Amino acid sequence: KGEILEPLDEAGVINAGKKLVKEGVQSVAIVFLHSYMNPVHEIRVKEIFEKYFPDILVSASCEISPEIREYERASTTALNAFAQPTMLAHINRLEEKLGKLGMQSNQLMMQSNGGLSDFQSIKKAPIMSSSSGPIAGVLAGRFIGNSVKSNNLITFDVGGTSTDISIIKDNKINITFKSELEHHPIQIPMVDHSTIGAGGGSIVWIDSGQGLRVGPKSAGAQPGPVCYDMG
Repeated sequence: KGEILEPLDEAGVINAGKKLVKEGVQSVAIVFLHSYMNPVHEIRVKEIFEKYFPDILVSASCEISPEIREYERASTTALNAFAQPTMLAHINRLEEKLGKLGMQSNQLMMQSNGGLSDFQSIKKAPIMSSSSGPIAGVLAGRFIGNSVKSNNLITFDVGGTSTDISIIKDNKINITFKSELEHHPIQIPMVDHSTIGAGGGSIVWIDSGQGLRVGPKSAGAQPGPVCYDMG
């Protein structure tokens, strides 16, 4: 029911934070068992970290994936924490370069659900854009389908290392709330698609069990997708 049975051990939180600082941790995930019902303890832990350990990035599950099922919520939040330092640095560099170019337009980024979000939101929750590239391909496929008056499509987006496939029926894109990222479950709204290791430059190889494998290693742009104009 979300009732508080024990008060938060704030001293324990601070001690844990000190240990993480000594270990050089850059980013942490906070996941309490029933925070989807009552997030006050997760929020308080985040406040403590922001006050005492401001150099550590914090991902709270009540903000990333406030849904029941703690394993999926924990996995999603941990993946967000893992990606946040890299994504933060990437977006900061992008903002700096756009500023130098004098760009004044709204700065938006594709999300995995097919919508858009501002840079600041993606910095806090990069998991929301984890499959933005393949998702953009699905939206592009629907746009092209509309231009030729076709509402039922199988989109087939071939990149350098993989191929992304999705089904559009009656001009509607399917949304799923359960998917995987590198075999780890994630619990966010995402355009439903499947990825196979068969890109334009994917290398075919034999594994230790003498099985035929395709990708994810790639030869790069030679040969590669036609957009590179290199063979």
